[in-house]
Amino acid sequence: MRKKNKLTAFALLAIHGLSVFCPGISYALTSGPKAPEASQFQAASISNLVDPFSGDFSYNIPLLDVDGYPIKILMRV
Repeated sequence: MRKKNKLTAFALLAIHGLSVFCPGISYALTSGPKAPEASQFQAASISNLVDPFSGDFSYNIPLLDVDGYPIKILMRV
């Protein structure tokens, strides 16, 4: 039983060593479909973040666009 455990441990160590020192070819996608949210990203404008009359801070976070209607989160502090 002990000899079997040593043989199994050596086999697993050899497999692990081969995968570390001789890795296989990685077939990662370099081009292909991209998320529409990432391709249509626009930087948030930094104008009028503070209301000049009340001093409240407000910020819009665009989430997505549904049939031409933008969905946003409005945060006021």
